[in-house]
Amino acid sequence: MLRSLLHHYHCQITMSKEAIQAISRLSQIKALFKPKPLSQHSFRLPDSSNVLFWVTQDAIDIQIDNVAFVSLRSLNRKHPPAPIGCVEPRLNVPVAVIQLVSPQNLPLEERRVWAALYTLFINRTVSRAILNIAPTIPNAPEIRRYLLESGLGGSRRDLVDPNDLVISRFAFWQGAGAPHGGGWLNPTGKAFMSNAPFPFIPTSTRQPTVIASHPLRPPKPKAGDIIYRRYIHTVQKVVSFVALDIDDEVHFQCFHKWSNLDRVNSAWKEAGSEDQHLAYLQERVKDPHSIAIIGYWDDCPFGYFEVYWVKEDHTNTFGGTSLDYDRGCHVLVGDDDFRGFEYRLGWTTSIAHLMFLWDPRTTRLVNEPSVESPIVLMSTLSTGFSVEKEFDFPHKRSAYLTITRERFLQLPLLQ
Repeated sequence: MLRSLLHHYHCQITMSKEAIQAISRLSQIKALFKPKPLSQHSFRLPDSSNVLFWVTQDAIDIQIDNVAFVSLRSLNRKHPPAPIGCVEPRLNVPVAVIQLVSPQNLPLEERRVWAALYTLFINRTVSRAILNIAPTIPNAPEIRRYLLESGLGGSRRDLVDPNDLVISRFAFWQGAGAPHGGGWLNPTGKAFMSNAPFPFIPTSTRQPTVIASHPLRPPKPKAGDIIYRRYIHTVQKVVSFVALDIDDEVHFQCFHKWSNLDRVNSAWKEAGSEDQHLAYLQERVKDPHSIAIIGYWDDCPFGYFEVYWVKEDHTNTFGGTSLDYDRGCHVLVGDDDFRGFEYRLGWTTSIAHLMFLWDPRTTRLVNEPSVESPIVLMSTLSTGFSVEKEFDFPHKRSAYLTITRERFLQLPLLQ
């Protein structure tokens, strides 16, 4: 399928042995679209709390830090998918009704309710469900208000039970209802950004390769801050993104070492001395349109990322058609121990998730890999990106790939 996509938009590449192997490996992505329970029945929340859960045919029983606190029970009733139904009756698939239960009839904190829904959405690829809040929970009205006000739950006129709400994966993965300091974004709780979006203030950039009007960008996170953290069950590790700290010897030496690897330099083309790399990183830190990041698997750094605003990037100059809040990312994966399919899927979906979470006005991500890099192209296409066109930089011919917020969140990529 991926090869036919490339042929469809007339991308002329030479299929190396490695590229053909990559196509075969990427077929594994299909497995992620099949509903299935997790194998290890455990994961970690962004605040490092441990969650254990047991799945049966009709229930998910959940513990957080070894304390029993909540269950999700399948009720013996279904609900139509929409108030007006479906034009074609055979496609009118009912929505499951799941009851939120406190086994000991104790009040449930918002954080625990959010963790329960986290367990649901990583364990089952349901796009939406009806959540029934058990009336035996002492603070059931407060839970209902929390779900409605955060956008994590919604009401519909055709809901027959007053304790029913509609919950959706689409809202959950956008951070709806996430506790402060407990969500994927900014998990350390340090306030480098407020709850409200940064105000729209028109400004412009004029550089040798960029002349553009665009919104003023918010201050960048403090060097060394953990920006994002998420547990990836397929590798049983936590991926995290940390703002680059030039004064951190580990950060600097990793970038220096990785940039001088032949494999990396063939694409990145920044091999050089420590002085050259220090100057390069100092420019990245001063650049208001991009954020330099070191990626970690648990405590092991594995790659370097530059997340940028497309409007004031040379991608917009040569590729065009960008929107005010489009974002993109340049990536260098340096550690060979983290180059497998599952690792790549883990960090690619996580960096995309980060960019969408960072500003709710970001409705599209852009990628511009070289048409001569079939492995990168096909890996990117496998995570939901589509080809808009081809265009030329002064140094390479690229494919202009995009993915919308809606498409990214509809696909069951985040698990």
